[in-house]
Amino acid sequence: MIGAGFALLIAFVPLKGIGRMLQSGAPISDIQEAAVRSFDDLTEGRASDHLVLDEFACTVSLVDESHRYFYGSLYYPLLTLPIPRQLWSDKPIVNGYQYELSNPSRPMAVSGMVPSLHGESYANFGPLGIIIISFGVAYWLGRFYFAAMQSSYFSVYRFTYIVVACNLVQVFRDGLISLVMFTVVNMMPLVAIAILSYVSFRRKKAQNFLQRSFPSSRARGVTRRPA
Repeated sequence: MIGAGFALLIAFVPLKGIGRMLQSGAPISDIQEAAVRSFDDLTEGRASDHLVLDEFACTVSLVDESHRYFYGSLYYPLLTLPIPRQLWSDKPIVNGYQYELSNPSRPMAVSGMVPSLHGESYANFGPLGIIIISFGVAYWLGRFYFAAMQSSYFSVYRFTYIVVACNLVQVFRDGLISLVMFTVVNMMPLVAIAILSYVSFRRKKAQNFLQRSFPSSRARGVTRRPA
């Protein structure tokens, strides 16, 4: 089990790069070399994921240089997600606030730098935003977890929590925007299953309630006269 777990760890770390190389038809030898190099970068502290704190610091400093906070307005582009870009070519982009903050020395949006949950919270309300949003997210995720664990194993509630929990790493790294982007957009089939299951469950529950509240005439012992 330990050996299998270690093998899975080695394969999981460079999984994104391996997937792209497989799509491009790269030879197996190049894929193996890239996987080993990626794992070496991780163990020696050279992996890009280790730069999250630096990118958070860049976000904070850029917000301070702009002398303003967004007060939740950076979430407005999420409201336009259902509108196809073919119908609205100038539709606001989700990370538009990063383009507003970026400068030539720290081009966050162009280079794909992540703000982290704390950086996004700081961009909203400053230092107070880090405290309020971080503790608020932790509180509601905790309530969601305990409510899901108290539900039945095959309940829609627990299934929905698992879908959300799969994306929490992205939320902590990229901010609350990722909770919508990676859950609702990237995992849309699973979200559709959860919604349809919930609607079906509510319908069956309503039907059972009506049957208990208004039993049939035969169950009440009432017989009809022949016509």
